[in-house]
Amino acid sequence: MNDKFLYENRPEPPKAFRDSLYAKLNQEESESQMFKKHLFQYSLAGLLIAVVLLFTISAPVRANVANWIKQIAGFNVSETTESPLAKVTEMPSMITVLTPLPVSEIKNAPFNFAMPQYLPSGFVLSQDFAIAQSKQWVLLHWSNNQAYEISMLVEIYDKDLMLSAAQNSAVETSVNGQPALLIRGGWTSDSVWDENRRLELEWLKDGLRYDLQYYRTGDRGEIIPFDDSETSARLDELMQIAESIK
Repeated sequence: MNDKFLYENRPEPPKAFRDSLYAKLNQEESESQMFKKHLFQYSLAGLLIAVVLLFTISAPVRANVANWIKQIAGFNVSETTESPLAKVTEMPSMITVLTPLPVSEIKNAPFNFAMPQYLPSGFVLSQDFAIAQSKQWVLLHWSNNQAYEISMLVEIYDKDLMLSAAQNSAVETSVNGQPALLIRGGWTSDSVWDENRRLELEWLKDGLRYDLQYYRTGDRGEIIPFDDSETSARLDELMQIAESIK
């Protein structure tokens, strides 16, 4: 005796049922992939914020890095010769963490802030956002289907904040007539500054610091530098986004 009777002459399931099941499985797989990507994006954003916090509050770390302090557009900028984390042997405890929330809860953010009224074609707001347990900042994120990412950090302004950049990578510009800080590039994992790694724009509005970042990611979420030929266009888009925040 064998098991042929289990599948021989078995009728095919209805086409509508097959199509519905296939669509459901695809949706579940897509949602799983999106969740993993969002989780990584928030982890990446958390790392960027941790670097800023680390450089701001940890004097021993600052002492290990050759730096020049400048005032640019009202911000304290430490122009360093290497990544602030290059010589860190022990990470301090994080003083703030990310709490992802559904974007529908954005109305309950700890303070009022303005949203962009312009985004480049194809960019979609993530269905969740992050808020610091300290209630000092919120983080939102947009992306398109070509793996370009835009993040917006809005923080209650701290005049003692120290921002990190490579030498000659930070310049003053303006957003809606107000002084703004533009940083071109970012540190690689090898502590090398890549001027095409990202674009970052910061300015003050109504007692809040707005920090817009524009970058591109690979299949594993790693940052891929902009092509030389496109950096100018991405910068134009970043400026348009910033000036739509009123």
